[in-house]
Amino acid sequence: MLQKKFSPYLYLAFFYLAINLFLRIVLLFHPITDANFSVLEVIKIFLLGGLSDFFVFVLASSFLWLYLLFISNSKYHRPYGYIILTILVGLLLYLKFANTILNEYGGSLPEVVTNFIGIKTLLFGLLLFVPKYRKQIRFWLFCFVIFLYSLLIIQNSISEYFFWNEFGVRYNFIAVDYLIYTNEVIGNIMESYPVIPIFTGLFLVTGAITYLIVKKSKVYLDELPTLKEKGQMTILIVAFSALSLVMIPFLANKENSPNIFANELQANGIHKFYLGENFGGILYFLFSWTFIPAILAFFDFMSLLLMSDQTFDARFNPGLNTAVLRGSHSREDVTIAISQLKKLYDQDAITAEEYEEKRRKLLNEL
Repeated sequence: MLQKKFSPYLYLAFFYLAINLFLRIVLLFHPITDANFSVLEVIKIFLLGGLSDFFVFVLASSFLWLYLLFISNSKYHRPYGYIILTILVGLLLYLKFANTILNEYGGSLPEVVTNFIGIKTLLFGLLLFVPKYRKQIRFWLFCFVIFLYSLLIIQNSISEYFFWNEFGVRYNFIAVDYLIYTNEVIGNIMESYPVIPIFTGLFLVTGAITYLIVKKSKVYLDELPTLKEKGQMTILIVAFSALSLVMIPFLANKENSPNIFANELQANGIHKFYLGENFGGILYFLFSWTFIPAILAFFDFMSLLLMSDQTFDARFNPGLNTAVLRGSHSREDVTIAISQLKKLYDQDAITAEEYEEKRRKLLNEL
């Protein structure tokens, strides 16, 4: 019985692990992967890398569990449904007309959060006052959530491929910089890659995958778990999440080969641990069964997106000289940047052609 209740997780997990296995094979034979691998390194790449993927998915699926956990019919009964709707409307009005902490972040953050709460309020109202169509609305929301998870899985794999194609690594601090310099990055991507065909194919493939997963896992909606079954499932998810907190750092420590490519192919990272905030990362996952990490993670993302270049480098890239990239063109800055570029070349992080091209651009700044 519980196997049917876990069907959304099982099919998404299988899809995620299959995509990552395929990606590792592609990257292993990529032209930029200019290295020889021992039998032990190949075993670690696929065995330990696969285990790392599994535990990362366990943690990432916590947000899926939050969604599934609160699917119920009882919350629409009187008076609970009206109380919840009143709270949502009050929160929406507060965000819309009051001067909240979100306004301190500036930019589009207040509008994004307000729109999210507005959509949540509208959907809850429809489910509350139109019970005739509750099943259909819930089904399409379920399809959207599965589509979103599938899209993120495929999009992440495509991003890792192109990032590997450029830098010979899965992700590093440059990937976080891509969140900061959104406009510039989007412009470069539009110039370098056929974006429209890529995203058209991406959405078509994601739609097909979503159809297959929903077809196999909609039994969850047909027979919603009882409170006891949800409790049993929660215990299993919390237990696996706790195990993942131990295993992810353990597996990361096994990325100790002198072959840089072997370590990269074996790896699977999480943003909090990359940024060095291990304690914060652990707290996030310990409380992943609540809404708190989801809300905080969203604000983390937006704060990184809106954070100034200087503040980000001061917090997460201490000692990294990025003056040239920021528009300063002094001789000292260019010299330091070329030195750092040479280190990347010596570490096989960039090719000889990329090194020469970037070196010439830096010299032109003098």
